[in-house]
This record gives sequence, structure tokens and C-alpha cells, in this order.
Amino acid sequence: MLFRSQIDYRLFRVNLPDPIPTQSPEKPSVRVLLSLEDGKAPTRFRLFKAGHNETEKGVFTFSEKSQAEVLAAAARWGNDFPIDYCHAMLAAAWANDPSEAGKAAGHFTLAVESGELWATNVQWTPAGRAKVEAKEFRYISPAFDHESDGVICEITNVVYIRALY
Repeated sequence: MLFRSQIDYRLFRVNLPDPIPTQSPEKPSVRVLLSLEDGKAPTRFRLFKAGHNETEKGVFTFSEKSQAEVLAAAARWGNDFPIDYCHAMLAAAWANDPSEAGKAAGHFTLAVESGELWATNVQWTPAGRAKVEAKEFRYISPAFDHESDGVICEITNVVYIRALY
């Protein structure tokens, strides 16, 4: 049985070595601050580090098995993955702005580098780029399928959101 989850992360700069873990008794999470390169939106960002990824929704694992399954699913999909606004592609009711429901802020391809999953070749729409560069949207939240033991097996999309919730 597969499960669908969304995890919230701050966007981060490529050369940052690891997410900065922040713990609270209620919600363990990984939060990484967006750092624009010369004021520009990133063209790549990490989705999952290798191994265990602690989040407010539990611990999810990006393993060697994950690498194979995620890339195989991406090959079957055959298209770029969307970056959407506030998970509104998954549920229009989640849109902060109803006019953004179903719209893409950008698109990307997946790559595994040193055991980590990255969004690469990120192509922002003009509106998406403007919102990132104005720091109106500073966090990402990948939507993905995972097995009951938390092993990540497929990516649906990535959203960017205004705040962690």
C-alpha cells in the first residue's frame, strides 16, 4: 500500500551541506532557508537528503531503493514535474488565491546526486520567478508516495508555499 504525503521545507541554496534540523516536541521538521543567488530564483534545489528525513509528518527515507523507484516512475511519467502554489494542484481548496489553483509556478526534472534527490533544470514561470525573488514564497513542500515503512517511492510534484503550517 502506498501513502501520499507532503513535507514542508524551506528552499535552500545548492552549496548548503545539510538541512538545519529544528526540533519541537510536537513537530520535528527540517527547515532550510532560501538563499537567492545574486537575487535570482534557484535553478536547482534538494528535495531529500540521503537516508532519513525528519519532518513534521514523520521520518521518511530516501534510500537506494527510493532512488531506483523514483527515477523509474519519473521515466514512466515522461514529463517535467510542476511546481505549484500551496498544493492547489492536489486540492483547489488549499489555494491561498483561487486564481492560482491548478497553475504552475515552474517545472523541473529529477536527478539523484550523491544519494540525494534534487529538483534540477528548474524553469520558473515569470510570475513564479517574481514571487520567489520577492521572497513572497520561501518554502517548498514535496508531494510524494511512500511505503508503510516511510520509504519514498514516487514524486508527484513540489509546491512552494508562503509559510510552514
